[in-house]
Order: sequence, then C-alpha cells, then structure tokens
Amino acid sequence: MYPILFCLYLLMPKTTNIWVSHIAPELFINGADTTTLYYYPFDYLDKKEADRFQHALDLYGKTVKPDDLTAGSRYWEVIDGKLYLTGMKYIKNSDKVLQAAFPDYYKDGKVAAYWFSGLLAVNKGGDVMRDKIDRKEFTREELFRCKKGIVTRHELVNNYTPIVNGIERPCDFNVNVYDTLFASLGHLNWKELFPMNQKYVVKVTIDENGKASCKEINKRMSGTNPDEAMQLDADVMDKINNELGLLQFDIVRKHGVPETEEYEVLVDLLPGGQLMHQRPHEGGSRW
Repeated sequence: MYPILFCLYLLMPKTTNIWVSHIAPELFINGADTTTLYYYPFDYLDKKEADRFQHALDLYGKTVKPDDLTAGSRYWEVIDGKLYLTGMKYIKNSDKVLQAAFPDYYKDGKVAAYWFSGLLAVNKGGDVMRDKIDRKEFTREELFRCKKGIVTRHELVNNYTPIVNGIERPCDFNVNVYDTLFASLGHLNWKELFPMNQKYVVKVTIDENGKASCKEINKRMSGTNPDEAMQLDADVMDKINNELGLLQFDIVRKHGVPETEEYEVLVDLLPGGQLMHQRPHEGGSRW
C-alpha cells in the first residue's frame, strides 16, 4: 500500500523543499554522545533525490513537536567504517520516510549515505574557535573523510597551538587580533608616512607560524568607489613590517592543516595626526 501511495504522491504538485535545508541542525551519534554536526551531507544529494526525500517526509512523516526548532534534525552515525542516516528527531514514522525515500539503500532502520563524498568534522571536547553563520569550528575535532559514504580517513586533530608569550586568537570576532594589529601599527609615526585626513586599509597576513606581515595598503575611497592601491616605498613597508614582525600569535589550523589568515585593519588618520581604528563588525575606537 505504501509504495502505491508514494508513487501517486510523486505526481502531485509540490511545495517548497524546507526539510532538505539548514533550518534544523544535523546530529551526529558518536558512541554514547550525540553532538551537533555543522556539516550537511544532504547538500550532496541531487535534486531528484532531495525531492524524493521531501515527498516521503510529507507523505509519511509527522512532527511530534512542531514548535521545536530541532524537529526534523537528521541523525548520522558511522558504523563499521560507513556513514549512515539513522533517523530524524521528533518525526513519527521516520523509518517509513527513509525506506520510501531510499528504497535501494535502506536496511535495518538506516540508510547508507552513498551520495556523500566529503569531510565531516565533529567537536571532540574543544572550545569554539570560529563561529560562523552556519558552521562552527573547534580547537579539537574528530574528522571523517568519506568517499561515497565510506570513511577513507579517520583522525583526531588539534586546531589550536598556544605559543609561549603568544597572542591569543579567541572566538570573539577576532577583536583581540584586530586590536593587537592596530596597536602595533600605532607605534609608527603615521603623520610622516602618510597624508592625514585619510582612511586606509592595511592588509595583514598571519601565516601558519603565527607571524604577521603586510604586503599592501589601500586608500579607502568615499561612497561606492573601490579602494585605491598605494605604491609605497620599500622603506615604508619595512617600517610597517618591522613593527608587525615583533608580534607572535598562537597558531591556528583548519581541520588539522596549518592555515594562513588575512585581516584588513581599517585605520583613519585624522587631521590632528590621531589614529582611529574601526573593526569590521562594529564602530570605531580611538587609539
């Protein structure tokens, strides 16, 4: 009976596919722990498969707690070296949904994630290192690299290494990093180096060893005009990099791989020679 109903449903007009989305967080079962997964294996489904899942959910699934934002969260688990979709949170008859949506891959209450090739990173007792709109990265992670649902590499990684007397890089919109870079630049005599009453964008790189350097400074133009690259004498860049070179930041990695980060430090050189620093995400602060 269920297959007949499902086939009829496929012929009906469809609504927006809201369940194959990032509205509800993904959940990863890892031994006795269940943690939020900030990666979305369903993103790798093609449209036909995604629609089929949506149709099965509309036909068989019923939300037990419709007001709970986590309702519909999908449970994922690695079993014997393979990634499986094992159910959905607060969805009644989720087994029927999975069986109808993935009839060739459903077995014993779970679906082999045959479509997924990519990386899953799971928090392994670490602190939040980066907090993005749809994803968080942690100082300690467990990584699962998959190819067609089969785990090809499994490892624990440390993404943050503190250095003795190093400058911290906490998850605070990088406020500490921006303020430290600006304070370092403030040691220079900007009145001698640059025209006053101008806005500048100092492009700073912090390399994989936690060392800072600058290769470009742009003049910020008014309105919607693009920034204007400045041709600076070598001795000016040397003075800037001599100051930045005194800094030693803690080392960060992305999924275990050493990472170089780029920062744009916004500096206003006021008529009196004062500097004002504006962080990218908030207002200015006088130095």
